[in-house]
Amino acid sequence: MALFSRVRELGVEGPILGAFAGSTFVASWQEDGRDLLAKWASPDASPELVTPVDARVVTLASSPEGARVAIAGVVEVEGREVIELLVATLAPPSGVRLVRPSAALSSEAGQAPRLLWSADGRHLAIGGMHGTSAEHVVTMVFDLGLTPPKTSVLFGRPVSWQDDRLGVALGDACSAWSARSDAEVAWDGAERQVAPDGTASVVRARDGAVTIEARGERARPLVGAPATLTWVGPHHLATEDGRALDVLAREAVDLLPKGGRGTLVALGPEGRQGVFERSGAYVWAHVER
Repeated sequence: MALFSRVRELGVEGPILGAFAGSTFVASWQEDGRDLLAKWASPDASPELVTPVDARVVTLASSPEGARVAIAGVVEVEGREVIELLVATLAPPSGVRLVRPSAALSSEAGQAPRLLWSADGRHLAIGGMHGTSAEHVVTMVFDLGLTPPKTSVLFGRPVSWQDDRLGVALGDACSAWSARSDAEVAWDGAERQVAPDGTASVVRARDGAVTIEARGERARPLVGAPATLTWVGPHHLATEDGRALDVLAREAVDLLPKGGRGTLVALGPEGRQGVFERSGAYVWAHVER
């Protein structure tokens, strides 16, 4: 039996980028040469336009409470692609621009900038960027609890938030930035990702070793862990062949019915719904058990 057993096609042509804002699916795609941001209240609903975006959208990330969506895009300035960062509030519609093209920041070659919200939704980090010299890779962190938002600039690439600390890596060096003290603090370099349903965590150490920490159990190694740790279900990781690994039962399952593989576009609350790309089509799927 597949992990997601109820599937409905969205009827939109890709490629699309998406994120769940609570139970609402928000997505960006191009139409007539312009990027649009739209939302679906349910799999049966028609898309509702949120706003056109005056940039080519490359990354989306919804805030933990589901009310806001961070949108990273690129625009061309004097023959160079530079980054723009917006945060859109869905209801009532509003937005704030945090990074302007005039900042002249570009993403690393071949990579989209990474967006990471803190667990309380107060801080937003965007990283994997450099200025005109491309000498330093930087991460910017915005305190959205202040008006105007306070900006902190860190050297390195963002890895993950742990409480109010953001882990940052640069080559073999690693450190963490504390949102509470606005200062560098010690960090062991381990990336910890909590399962959407909260039952387990997967930890990748700096040496690449991966362990599972589940409730009521001792930490145990995860043999054959995928190179990229991506949650695709309540406590399921994406595998290299488009299936899902149940980290509690330690077994692989199909993602979609009829032996279907899929590529995750966005995962919903507690990992019990998600949008996947399957054979060129986009489907909204639900876990029914």
